[in-house]
Amino acid sequence: MSGKTSIDTTEDRYRILLESTPLVPWEADARTWLFNYVGPQAADLLGYPVEDWYGDTFWVDRVYPDDWDAAVSTCERLSREGNDYEFEYRMIRADGTTVWISDIVSVEMENGEPAVLRGFLIDVTHRKEAEAALARSESRFAELADSLPALIAYVDVEQRYGSVTEYTRNGSGSHRAKSLDARSERS
Repeated sequence: MSGKTSIDTTEDRYRILLESTPLVPWEADARTWLFNYVGPQAADLLGYPVEDWYGDTFWVDRVYPDDWDAAVSTCERLSREGNDYEFEYRMIRADGTTVWISDIVSVEMENGEPAVLRGFLIDVTHRKEAEAALARSESRFAELADSLPALIAYVDVEQRYGSVTEYTRNGSGSHRAKSLDARSERS
């Protein structure tokens, strides 16, 4: 096997490995914000053909409106600093639905200025939905616990009390539950 064939085979293996994952690899010019490369998985991520990703304003036009200012300013600021970074924001799919993205970015500097951005787009929608469901569940539980005329507490694995409600009698003689944020050590 010649050296050239070996290199081609190695490059093909890396490309196959990279493009067969659900992560979307990408590279962009840091000066123009134009993509130089977008993995084929991008079509599945947002539902647009990969060719569309090379348009002048593809990324900024697809960032969810409520996240646009923060996403663009974060990307600009952290890229200027020249440090690798990760941030999350929402994008709008071709069908109008929203997808949560974790964007992992590596910054290549030339003469003290960002020149090339490389990274991976990861769909974290399921994680974000699970986090929101958990927050709603915890809120409903807290409301329920605070409305009960009872003391509710738990002891963690380190034998400390946590998330305690305190059943008290207020001055009018009625009962109420009071949430305590402080943890107390068990004696």
